[in-house]
Amino acid sequence: MPLVPLRPVLDATVKYGYAQGAFNVNAVAQAEAVIAVHEMFRSPAILQGADLANAFMGGRVDFANGTLEDKKKGARNIAEAVKKFAEQSPIPVVLHLDHGKNFDSCVAAIEGGYTSVMIDGSALPFEENVELTREVVKYAHARGVSVEGELGVLAGVKDHVFAANSTYTNPLSAIEFFKKTGVDALAISYGTMHGASKGKDVKLRKEIPIAIKECMNHEGIQGALVSHGSSTVPQYIVNEINALGGNIQNAYGISKEELKAGIMMKEKIEVEQVKLQEQQVQDIQDIANVFSVQYNANVLQVKFTEGKRNLANLLDYFTQENITYGKVYSQQPTLNDVFLEITGKQLRIKEG
Repeated sequence: MPLVPLRPVLDATVKYGYAQGAFNVNAVAQAEAVIAVHEMFRSPAILQGADLANAFMGGRVDFANGTLEDKKKGARNIAEAVKKFAEQSPIPVVLHLDHGKNFDSCVAAIEGGYTSVMIDGSALPFEENVELTREVVKYAHARGVSVEGELGVLAGVKDHVFAANSTYTNPLSAIEFFKKTGVDALAISYGTMHGASKGKDVKLRKEIPIAIKECMNHEGIQGALVSHGSSTVPQYIVNEINALGGNIQNAYGISKEELKAGIMMKEKIEVEQVKLQEQQVQDIQDIANVFSVQYNANVLQVKFTEGKRNLANLLDYFTQENITYGKVYSQQPTLNDVFLEITGKQLRIKEG
């Protein structure tokens, strides 16, 4: 199928409460491999080309000094290759610019065929970041391209630039950023780190994304949060690289346990034909393990982080308050739900 923008893929993650990985590619063979693996799992694929990777694919060996023309040429080369693989694939494929440095870098990627771009103004003062991001959104959305912004600074190495300390994202600033820029997604800082050499004992401050999502729900803001620097680094891979002449030290990555803790929703319960007062909706928010409550047109949707008695606890509250209701659904997202949401088609199962 044709390349798709990032927005519908991320909208599905928000609706069904799961995380979607994105993978940087620096060569055509890598792009083909990433798509092939996603086909095995019948999952959408987000392929990322870094700003400097565009310069490299444009023929610039010293890619750190790549010109705008180098990046335009490289963007076209990457996009043409990924587009061919995507057209032969049954899954949705996104081509996303990772950490675009400025407006021109984003324009180069869009003109080259990228369907999504990131503009990273996180090192700028807040208002300058807003202004830059808003200009990219205006240009990109007019061409059907999605935009990711960034607020807060991650420690570590990003495109050969080192930041010693991180600056955590302020939840209220994140809401203001969404409102003023109109971005489709926002990368936040909550303890992750860029680069291979991540600390061994990294701890994620998951209360930050939880607070941001709560504020987004309250303000009716549609969008997704993005976690950069979130890779785990298996030690056997480090050992293989070093055995071949590499010199990677202190490369641990984010532990699997920390990553799992960052994915909040474990169960979604939807109740139809239920009439609630404002105070009752607030009471439901206080039920154990609830992190999100949405109520509209007599339909209640409650998302839980964990727990085995979520449905029982909710129905107990209805009984206590003498609340009548219609059909009740308790579910976790399925691959077919996700695929149908993004493509409008049923998931195709390969025979044999």
